[in-house]
Amino acid sequence: MGEFTRVRRLFVGSVFPSSWGERFRAESSPTIEAQRALLGKLANRGWRPEKILTTPPLRRSPPHRPEVWPKTMGGALEDCPETQLVPLGFTNVEPCKTLSIARDLRRELVAWVEDCQRNGARPQVLVYNLGPTHEQGGFLARLHDRLPFQLCPLITDLDFHGSRASLGKRIRFRWQSCLPRAADRLMALNQSVLDDFGGEKPCLHARGLVVDEQLFEKLLALPCPVPREGKPLAFYYGGSLNEVRGARRLIEAFADLDPARFRLEISGRGPLCGWIRERAASLPQVTWLGNLLSQEERLAAYARAEVVVNPHGVLAPEARYLAPSKVAEYAASGRVVLSADLPGMGSWKGSGIFLYEGDSVQALRKACRALESMEPEARGTRARESRAWARGEFSTDRLAGQIMDFLGEDL
Repeated sequence: MGEFTRVRRLFVGSVFPSSWGERFRAESSPTIEAQRALLGKLANRGWRPEKILTTPPLRRSPPHRPEVWPKTMGGALEDCPETQLVPLGFTNVEPCKTLSIARDLRRELVAWVEDCQRNGARPQVLVYNLGPTHEQGGFLARLHDRLPFQLCPLITDLDFHGSRASLGKRIRFRWQSCLPRAADRLMALNQSVLDDFGGEKPCLHARGLVVDEQLFEKLLALPCPVPREGKPLAFYYGGSLNEVRGARRLIEAFADLDPARFRLEISGRGPLCGWIRERAASLPQVTWLGNLLSQEERLAAYARAEVVVNPHGVLAPEARYLAPSKVAEYAASGRVVLSADLPGMGSWKGSGIFLYEGDSVQALRKACRALESMEPEARGTRARESRAWARGEFSTDRLAGQIMDFLGEDL
């Protein structure tokens, strides 16, 4: 990139201030909160972007209502009050949404990189790959071929569906994977991303991202459960209710467990919601909680449980690049964590988490029985180990420090 006297920074992601949420009647999400928290911690350590390129919080049309937005909308993130927010695109109507975002992304990057060159500065772009940059990963990679900027993506996950997926899904994955392939420095939550796309470039296994930092801190402070003599062992699952996440497998595993010894509470939303509600009504050992919207409801569900379970499919192609952030949340709760041994979880060994292998109902049921047969003291020891591990490993501030060191290694 030639001689440079300083580094200038830009962030590309999907984050917005509360004023944008109010304007478009949009609620925040774990994805947005994670980016806000990470940007705030980076800013506290001195990594402040000049601009944040993002999109307003509008769902695609169709099926949602068509809307448009102006080129400037004001507002600022609380932890980056001086950073300009640049809305990309102009409408949520597809394909205009994706194409207009790509057009604006190119225009902004070209102008910014050229200004950096004129002023003898090195342009560094940090990319968070959820939201618009899932679609824009390929465009960013192509721009990087023509523009001299340092491309540093943080890959949280990739939409991999395997070789038998539809043509559209395979094309989408190849387009997304252009981003990690083109990176100058690659960060990922899942080690499999680094193994498959890292090559010889500098890589960072950025495991410690907390999706909901406020909830995480409250879970760390949640009192540990007290085993109840003569009562069934209480399990809890809260999350997406679909086939890949294992919701059906979990219900069927409990269907053949003794209600006097096992109890499951399940919450969430997804395509299996109706089936789970009906199936749970016929099973005395299963309680359907619906979709818990408030933080208080979710904390209460954790408080009632002694075991939290992650039954995600292991053999499903989607699991390859998954970052199991939910398991970190589970570990913080002070409960025993029962989880499928997902790809990319090799570094989680020794965390106290109870891992089981395979995708069968029988394997999950066997793991539940193994936990129930353990002495309460042994379960308590595992839970304390997992909580201590989560407290040490999963800190957004700690991750921000790692990213700062990683991005500054050759600057």
